[in-house]
Amino acid sequence: MATTRTKSAKNEPAKLLAALSSVDPKARRRAAGALGNLGDAAAVAPLAAQLAYERDLKVIEALIGAIGRFATPAAAAALVDVLRRERGRAALLWAAANALGALGEVGVGPAAACLGEGPPTAVYAARALGFSGSPAAVPPLVALRVGTGPLALREAAVEALGSIEHDAATAALIAALGDAHPDVQHAAAKALVRQGARAAPAVAPLLRAGDELARRAAYVFSFVKAPAEAAPDLIPLLLRRETAIHATMALAAIDGGFDLAAGQAGALLGLLA
Repeated sequence: MATTRTKSAKNEPAKLLAALSSVDPKARRRAAGALGNLGDAAAVAPLAAQLAYERDLKVIEALIGAIGRFATPAAAAALVDVLRRERGRAALLWAAANALGALGEVGVGPAAACLGEGPPTAVYAARALGFSGSPAAVPPLVALRVGTGPLALREAAVEALGSIEHDAATAALIAALGDAHPDVQHAAAKALVRQGARAAPAVAPLLRAGDELARRAAYVFSFVKAPAEAAPDLIPLLLRRETAIHATMALAAIDGGFDLAAGQAGALLGLLA
């Protein structure tokens, strides 16, 4: 009995590979998922070969997801091919960017190599770099943000930096708050919000800056919790009348950024009147 089960297990990859060419899309989709779950990197080549000419959307998504289970250069190359080949199907571009990012540092180089190409390839390559979460992705994303490329690429670079929990990414987002384009500035503020509490110490000094930077910093503090011990220093900065922080934004930043006791936020409103 044990011998029978062993033979069956050995034959399983062969059966799944055969199912990849089935006339039934559901069978192809199930086979792709199962090959990804087996964890044998030898499956990347047949999965990539099927991906190259597969036409069923759900099967393509399954193939992309399966390939994304293997952190190998061959898997990265197959996913980059999707980014370069697809144009109008955003769902597949998102799937490929997620899968390429899931490869971690293995996918950083191939994704970065796509940043010089036009949209949508470069946009989704930037997103893949963000999904990787790797500090190695920060330099190419920073270069894209400060470059002269299309606005959509620069925004994508900033959004991607928000997914990387590293001091270098946070510093790059602080710099992006001062970008010449307001859309990039706003993207940077939202990205800092996504970084959460880790961004608070870096954002706090901006409350002492000029009007616009102070306003953007206040926006971040509307969503990000600051360390409780920082409240005595930061709240007076939010209340400064000489800044351009709107009273409502200042109150939202104080209420959102600090754990205030009941009634304290309302009392602060009187100071803003």
